[in-house]
Amino acid sequence: MVQNKNRSYSELLHRPSPKHDYQFRTLRDTPPPWVPLYLFYSHASVTIDPNFRGLVPSVSGANLAFASDIAAELEAKLAGASGAPKTGALNKRLSHLRPHFFCLEALLCPRSTVRSETVPTPDTVSASLRERYVRSAPARPRERYGDETFRRLSEPHELMTADGIGRTLQDGPAVRIDRQLDYPLVTFISGRTGDSRTPVISDVPSQRG
Repeated sequence: MVQNKNRSYSELLHRPSPKHDYQFRTLRDTPPPWVPLYLFYSHASVTIDPNFRGLVPSVSGANLAFASDIAAELEAKLAGASGAPKTGALNKRLSHLRPHFFCLEALLCPRSTVRSETVPTPDTVSASLRERYVRSAPARPRERYGDETFRRLSEPHELMTADGIGRTLQDGPAVRIDRQLDYPLVTFISGRTGDSRTPVISDVPSQRG
């Protein structure tokens, strides 16, 4: 049995096939204006383990991390595996990646909306992510992808949905259950706008024509 302090995320170096590149590079190289993130899941026993208790950033059931930060760690692992002496053997471990973590409230309830019932705007979410990116700078090696991430986070209007895309969700309640689905589906609604692209959140079901 692996001790909690030695747990790692073995899927981080996933490749769909030998002909394809590593998945982390595909995520890291996402074109603008998107800012790709990882979502790491940890068992409850890990979150209360004495090895992680009281640490900042904390280990929660679900933690986010910028894809550029995780990619830098994985590139270092791949480079170190072929070096002499070999390095980077622990770069997939939770204990090694934890300094890059932050929690879901950065997306769902930034500080400026904690006492509000409104859904965060793109500007608010972008500012929240930018703050966490700057705060985690000591854990970040100097590499070009980090600068690109900060640039995108500094252009919040570029993160907004284009007018031509249209709405994908109908008006209705915040919690919706579709019993025809084979698996549970949770939809987080963010990036609200003042036009028809954003659904109205209410207990009144959508009136479809």
